[in-house]
Amino acid sequence: MMEQVASYRSNYLKKTLGDYSFMKKLSLIILSVLFFAAPYAEAQPPTDPKDMESMRAFVEAAKSEFLKIGSEAFREAAKVEGDWKQDTTYLIILERDDYVVFHAHDRDSEDRDLSSQSPVAEVLDRPGECIEYDDHEGVSGRYACSVEIEIPAIRGDFIMVAGLHTAPQPEVPLEELVGSNYVPEVQADEVKNAETLKLFVDGALEAIVNNFGVSRAEAPNITRFRPLLRREGGPWNQGDIYIYIMRGNQVVFNGNNRALEDTTLNITDRNGCNVGDEIHRVIAGEDRECKSLGLLPQDSEGYLEYLWDNPDIEGDEDEKFLESQEFSPGFTPKLGYVKSFTTPQGIPVIVGSGVYPVAESDGGCTLAGPNEALPAGLLVIFLLVGAAISLKVFD
Repeated sequence: MMEQVASYRSNYLKKTLGDYSFMKKLSLIILSVLFFAAPYAEAQPPTDPKDMESMRAFVEAAKSEFLKIGSEAFREAAKVEGDWKQDTTYLIILERDDYVVFHAHDRDSEDRDLSSQSPVAEVLDRPGECIEYDDHEGVSGRYACSVEIEIPAIRGDFIMVAGLHTAPQPEVPLEELVGSNYVPEVQADEVKNAETLKLFVDGALEAIVNNFGVSRAEAPNITRFRPLLRREGGPWNQGDIYIYIMRGNQVVFNGNNRALEDTTLNITDRNGCNVGDEIHRVIAGEDRECKSLGLLPQDSEGYLEYLWDNPDIEGDEDEKFLESQEFSPGFTPKLGYVKSFTTPQGIPVIVGSGVYPVAESDGGCTLAGPNEALPAGLLVIFLLVGAAISLKVFD
């Protein structure tokens, strides 16, 4: 195709320029370059859009980029100051009924109902249009423009808004969160070993498949349950124990750290273990390639082991992680468990969690954490004299 275009351009120039003087030829060359290049020019977001026209161009360019690179990659780019986030001008993706799927400025507003804020309601009443409004900080004459988009992975049509500066939302009580009446067999605070870790993850997968006992009409997609999965002290998040969800190698939800969402799990620990690759090998039933840490149970299906940062242990952080998130954040041995399923839309999804082993005495008092200060041989001795392994989770 490109060769045909090049040939067409060449023949056009030869034929057109044959009978013209040098200056006329030069002028036609310039015009021809502009003519042929124009269809291939990409829309660029305007810098610091303030008026209605530039805000409209901004959101149209954002939609174009969203469709080009995909939802996860675009949301990752839109969260940082740059082309798509300029001070208080940023992007929000809303469901039709006021719930926020993505908020580049205030991540705590995600999965919240913003219908109480009049500019939000006006935007939703006039999808695809621009509005003028006064924001919550007293700034008048602001402009917000919206476009309609589709996110197949979540299912349904959504509205992307640029220029809408929303007010922070108060925390919703746990009992008012969608799905809070669903009681899993094993809750986060009950995870003590490999067996209960498995039951915890199995229970999360079952809850997701069964929509947490909520009808599809009341909660049409998984985004409605993210506040419940994320709530500290709830059934799915206690201390180091929480759920993460992946689509492919992309983290779409992390109950402990929003910063990991929309990033890949292409992370390598100090032993050379690529955690994302090992997860997919375990899901596929292939042989593990990561170094054995002595943490796998006898029935090891679904389990993996790797090095990570334990927030309860000082000195196990890897400084390389601060320089590049391609490296594991720490050196503490960790046991993970993952399971996969396919959504009704045919999208494969992975649900997982992980635990840090802790040696205990017969009386339940902690003797040591399995970081580098405890050599593997010494850990084996503790196990031989009857210490039981209990587990604390992360991701």
